[in-house]
Amino acid sequence: MRHKAQPPIIVSTPPKPELPVVPMADKAAVTILEAAELMSLGTTSIRLLIKTGKIRAVRVGKAVIIARQEIERYLAAEAGLAAVAPKYATVLMSLAKARIGLAMAKQADAELREVIAACRAEVVDAENALNQKQADAS
Repeated sequence: MRHKAQPPIIVSTPPKPELPVVPMADKAAVTILEAAELMSLGTTSIRLLIKTGKIRAVRVGKAVIIARQEIERYLAAEAGLAAVAPKYATVLMSLAKARIGLAMAKQADAELREVIAACRAEVVDAENALNQKQADAS
């Protein structure tokens, strides 16, 4: 005899309360994505700045948080100015992007040189092995 299928039990959870949306200008700290938006950079560039110690960040759980003051300090230091007037913001962003791009290019160049050196070593090893086999065969 077949049993009738029971209707599924539906358990509803109370909705999570909505957090208020804080405008970016009012935030004391931002995420990597928000910092990238603020500085008109990509998240990879922001992570590189953190990794190289140019911007200090704090890990909270899985999130990485950057103080707004830290971003302002970095931008001012990159421009060599103690206080940056708003009219210089575009120039400052361009300078920061150029320096970050150069740092990323230098890092990529160094990594490429390591790969080339490793490949050359493998070629030398293969040539030595081939020469050894030819010497053993004769």
